[in-house]
Amino acid sequence: MLFHSLLALLDERLGSLGLGDEDFMLKHNLRKARRDLQAAFEEYPESFANLVANLLQEERRILRLGDGPGG
Repeated sequence: MLFHSLLALLDERLGSLGLGDEDFMLKHNLRKARRDLQAAFEEYPESFANLVANLLQEERRILRLGDGPGG
């Protein structure tokens, strides 16, 4: 369910962008990201959840290393 909410948020963001050059590139990148995410994870959204969980765990590890002695 959260995976589909993410796709909906991407759609919302796409709809709120203007017509400028920067927005054009951002729209292109967001559309591509949405297509890629949907193609890779729509059938098994739990794989996406696991990927995000692993990335967050790795981020916490890196932040702990930065807070350590001399970091």
